Amino acid sequence: MLKAKIAGIERTLGVCGGQACVALTRIPVWLLVHARQLGCSEEEILEDYPDLSRHDLDRAWAYYGLHRAEIERQIASDGSVDMPEPPLDIGKEKKEKQDERRENLGSVH
Repeated sequence: MLKAKIAGIERTLGVCGGQACVALTRIPVWLLVHARQLGCSEEEILEDYPDLSRHDLDRAWAYYGLHRAEIERQIASDGSVDMPEPPLDIGKEKKEKQDERRENLGSVH
């Protein structure tokens, strides 16, 4: 069965073990889903990862909806992958480029 791709979610060999991540970040979808399962609100997640937007979270939730078994396996084995720290200040210029690219990715719907 073919799985649909979600704009704004990327899998890149050599980045986070090839796991699905929010585009332009090293933040894996499983990490965001796991945080939500542990009771973190979207607001708390966005505070911890200020480079993410609500659209990024919507894309992550959509990816999880289509790839539930994959993400659950990754959550169950989270010790095999280092959990990324919230990003440091990346600078205004780089942030603007990332924001522009995210806008060009379109929405989930």
